[in-house]
Amino acid sequence: MFLGIISLFTKIFTGIVKTLDTILFAITKTLTKITCDSEYVKLRQANRNRIVRTFRESFYYGTKNLKITLIDGLTGLCTKPCKIRNKYNKRTFGTIAKGTWQGLAGTIIKPVVGIFDFVHIMLRVNSLFLS
Repeated sequence: MFLGIISLFTKIFTGIVKTLDTILFAITKTLTKITCDSEYVKLRQANRNRIVRTFRESFYYGTKNLKITLIDGLTGLCTKPCKIRNKYNKRTFGTIAKGTWQGLAGTIIKPVVGIFDFVHIMLRVNSLFLS
């Protein structure tokens, strides 16, 4: 009977963790699309598909991803307009506006998405241990 109770609470906790993970994934996917930054979307997808097996590994990759998103988000306001202008090799209002939008949106959104991705990585490894 005691093992049944432990199993019940483990399954309930695992269900809650997986539900939170799904909700966080939907929120971060939407926020990432708002930034209109295709390079960031590709980098984020590669980081999310990484397989972690231990708590230590998940903490390492989570903090590394968080650091990258914080730095990219904070420096993007200055660097994104220049990168977009050089990418399209134009100096029109449209390219400057697009770069400014990506930098401004990234300043706010990328750190938030980085925090959510950190939580996602930590939840994913904990749900692996509980399953």
